[in-house]
Amino acid sequence: MGIDNVESRLADFGQLIPGVQAGQFDVVTAGMAITPERAENALFGEPEMVYGEGLVVKAGNPNQIYSYEDIANNPDITIVVMEGATEIEFLKQSGVSDDQITTAADIPSTFSAVQAGRADATTGTEMTIRMAFESANTDDLEIVEDFEQPDAEGVPSYGAAAFALESEELRDAYNEALATLKEDGTVQEILEKNGFHPETNFPPEEVTTDSVVSGENY
Repeated sequence: MGIDNVESRLADFGQLIPGVQAGQFDVVTAGMAITPERAENALFGEPEMVYGEGLVVKAGNPNQIYSYEDIANNPDITIVVMEGATEIEFLKQSGVSDDQITTAADIPSTFSAVQAGRADATTGTEMTIRMAFESANTDDLEIVEDFEQPDAEGVPSYGAAAFALESEELRDAYNEALATLKEDGTVQEILEKNGFHPETNFPPEEVTTDSVVSGENY
């Protein structure tokens, strides 16, 4: 795009769209899942990745949790989720009640809640959860490797960059550069470099932001 100097900053996930709305930054590059609701408050670029969900529980999985439905079927189980994450809605669609769900500011905080016994499990996008688990380097927790993906609207998720509603010109320029990088294999290389699969985590050509926002691929 000809932008040589890119300044980055960290922000809590729940502050990403409000921040871009307020002009605190020009683009959110967190691989945020495109949803019709979020599209009311931000412009999304075209999909850059596709991903499913992951689940982390106490070591040994004492509650035998292998799906969101398992949580819904046991009202004594609680789950902590990062504030603003799509998983909150996925859990509710799967029958998990509001009083079973708590939130925390970020992924490390959700891990801490499970370790401390304030929740029985935490969930998030699969690769985010897996990378956070590896970074945590703890024997107190484990990833549920045979987790059953939820049958919910929005799964799988398509991640993309997000811009302010009035930033159509910037979004369009970004999409143009993105299309070139998809075609020449650069996006696939970036995915693989960051722990994703260059094929299964690469979005299908027929899935566009418009098709996700309209509900066709959501």
